[in-house]
Amino acid sequence: MTTSPTQDTTAFTSDFTQFEGYSISRITPNIVELKFEKGFEGEIEDSKLIVKRLSAFKINDLPILLLAVYDEDNFFSKEARDYVASSVVNSVVRAEALVIKSMALRIMGNFYLKVNKPARPSKLFNDRSVALEWLSKHEM
Repeated sequence: MTTSPTQDTTAFTSDFTQFEGYSISRITPNIVELKFEKGFEGEIEDSKLIVKRLSAFKINDLPILLLAVYDEDNFFSKEARDYVASSVVNSVVRAEALVIKSMALRIMGNFYLKVNKPARPSKLFNDRSVALEWLSKHEM
């Protein structure tokens, strides 16, 4: 589901924004939820655009705490996973909690944590509330 990286990425006018394939919403001043829709498949261009859009949710230029919620059939290319795991993203995301509901995505999530080795605290969860609790421990 590659989207054009030249699409408008200006500052958000609300704390919830819907895009093709996903939504981004502010839960607390520091915690932002990225929720993927059924069928979303992310490529490198999508990852760069999502990170750019997440950066609009920063307050006082401080990195956010990311709650990423995946649908059971989401897929992300190797290049997309490599980019998201890189230290380049640390200026936008301070820690990430990944809520995964399917076994296939859990395998991919574990692969992401062990092979891509994100450059920030990252953890997989089955439960959104437990993930939020973990993220809150990373508040500044």
